[in-house]
Amino acid sequence: MGDSEKYYFFPPLNPQFYFPKTRFKQFVRFYKPYTIKAKLVWFVFINVPLFKELFTINELKLPMRLKEVKNRLDIKDA
Repeated sequence: MGDSEKYYFFPPLNPQFYFPKTRFKQFVRFYKPYTIKAKLVWFVFINVPLFKELFTINELKLPMRLKEVKNRLDIKDA
């Protein structure tokens, strides 16, 4: 079932980015932190697997589910 996919969210407080857990390494290159604090937290997030696991969310709990985004953009599944 596609709705059970897990996502990592970043930053830990007030999350704005959601990375698919199974394809994390493919998507990680799209995020670049700018502040020193964000760079430090991002470094820990990338390099400490346990820290990253603390910020996991199920797709059903995302602010806007991917199915809804696809429907709004009229994107058909392949």
